[in-house]
This record gives sequence, C-alpha cells and structure tokens, in this order.
Amino acid sequence: DASFNGGNPGFDVNNNPVVEGILTSANNRLIVWGNFFSYNAQSRRSLVALNLDGTLVTPNPYAALPTNFIVPDNIIEQPNGRLLVTGDFTYSGSGIPGTYPGLFRLLPTGAFDANFRIGSGFGLSNGASYDPLFTKLVDHSILLGNKLLVCGGFTVFNGVARNRVARINLGDVITPVTWLSFTATAASAGALLQWRTANEQQNRGFEVQRSNDGQNYTTIGFVTAAGNGNSSQPNSYGFSDATPIAGTAYYRLKQLDKDGGFEYSSVKVIRIDKFSGFIIIPTVATTFIQLQLPNGAAGFNAVTVYNATGKQIMSLAKAQNNQRLYVGSLPAGSYYVQIKTAQGVQTARFIKQ
Repeated sequence: DASFNGGNPGFDVNNNPVVEGILTSANNRLIVWGNFFSYNAQSRRSLVALNLDGTLVTPNPYAALPTNFIVPDNIIEQPNGRLLVTGDFTYSGSGIPGTYPGLFRLLPTGAFDANFRIGSGFGLSNGASYDPLFTKLVDHSILLGNKLLVCGGFTVFNGVARNRVARINLGDVITPVTWLSFTATAASAGALLQWRTANEQQNRGFEVQRSNDGQNYTTIGFVTAAGNGNSSQPNSYGFSDATPIAGTAYYRLKQLDKDGGFEYSSVKVIRIDKFSGFIIIPTVATTFIQLQLPNGAAGFNAVTVYNATGKQIMSLAKAQNNQRLYVGSLPAGSYYVQIKTAQGVQTARFIKQ
C-alpha cells in the first residue's frame, strides 16, 4: 500500500530492533511498541504514536515518560482511553510514584497515570521460579469488561497467591483508599473539614490543600493516616483551618501512599466572612478528639466532658490549644465539651461511634 508511510528510515537498526505490537487507538492513532530508540530519525523509545498513514505524531505524547521506558509485551486501551501496559519489567523512574512490577497505566494524554497503583504487583513467592527461556513474569493480558486477565510466570499478585493466571478487578487497584464522604463547612473558628474512608491500604495520610481561585492550591496541613495506614474499618478524620481565606475558598485533600503515589479528593467550596470560637475535630470520633481555638489563643483554663444526660465524664484543669483527648473507651453516643478561657465559657458537641 503505497499510501502508507512505513517510515524512512523507519525504526532504528541498533540493538536488534523489534516491533512487539500495534493497536489502533480511539483517537485514530497507531500505538506501536517494541525494542527501538527512534522512528524516522526522531527519538522515540519503546513507544511511538503514529497517524493512520504512518507519519509520526508530533509533538511526542510520551515525551514526559522516563528515559528508561521499558519494552512492553502488551498494551490494551480501555474504553476511557487509558492504556494498560503489561510486560516483564519492574517500572520506576523520576516522577514515577513507587514501582510497578509487571503492570502500569498511561493517561490518554500519554502521561503516567499516578492514580493507578498495584501495590507489590506481580512477583514470585518464596521458593517459586520460572524459566526465562520459555516464559516471562508477565506474558500476555486481555481486557474483559473492567477486569484484566493476565498470564505469565508469576505466582503472586499484590501479596495474594495467584499461580500463573490472575484476573484483576481494575476498580480495586486504582486507589488505595475508598472514600465515604468529604465535607467542608464554615465554623465559628474558621473552616472545618471532615472526611471518612471505608478502607485503606498503605495510606500515609492526607495533605489538606486550599485555593482562592479553584486552580492554584497550597498545602496548609497534613493529617496522618489512622493506625498503620491499613484498615478494613471506616475511619473518620478532621482538620480545622483557623486562618481561612476571607470570602470564597476551595478545599481538597491529597491522599498520599506510602510508595509515593497520590490521589485527589473532590473539591469543596465554602464562604467565610467571620470566625472566632471553639471547635472539636472530628465531630464524629472513634478514638481521639482535638480541641481547637483560633490562632493566637494560648489554651484552656479548664475542660470538662459531659454525656447527653449532663453527667460529667472527665475533666482537665489545664489544656493547651490543639489538645487531644482519648475517647476510645467511651460508650457510643453524644457528648459535650465545655471549656473555660479568658474570654468565657464555650461548649461544643461530638458524637462517639
């Protein structure tokens, strides 16, 4: 077919170049991968995007990938345009959060998808082995709806025994944290952010970010993950912005993995005109509560906790601002915290789950 420009000089002739595979993408491009370093004398390492007539797509959509980009064995395009890349590799590099043994994903733009994470990925359990002459760690993969069926020489995926064949629910490996809720409200002492997770895996914690335009965000705090960052039980978190932006403010959370990956929450928008007073975070607690006053307040002269019937449960003669109280042993129900400061007496309520 003379109308197809197969390349002149085409793929480079060094290092035994091989084209491993090709697919037609949803945006009418040819995605070609293999063991090569250039196409038509233009630098393209292991992965290249071509127009349907064989000419090179410019600028290079994969230019931001690390220079040590590996040779994939298979690439599959998902319906959303993302590319699932499998092969006999452990992928890592500058700008790549963590390592990706046998599987990673690219965004439709060609950039690395940092929100797609596979934990420890494909590997070999103790004592297991495979013959590299006849098989690879990951040999082939096919897409079945939202599940990826993979075969190869592996015996484990993300810590779970899977002998040579595994089916991966892609929805389960996109994020290490399952969100239940995230709210931002204007409180007497500023902005009160509260969120809950259903389960967590290798979660390091949450950066709290704020913006005055919804585009440019600044980190204003960090909340450490509950326990060791692994939980199958719901967890509640809270953060108080004691010096909020006057007027409209945008808030989001940046959830951080222990392996360097991250994911953003939804964005919440609130408006604050005035703020002063005492708050408790979180307002729905399981183990600890934190007592906060606006910036500049030294602390509390007295703290008393009452149950819903008015019975005194605990008290402190003195407490610092941001004081933490252990409430894990309290029965589930509503409680009230009364504080005394130089400005007078204030009360706030929390719920113990």
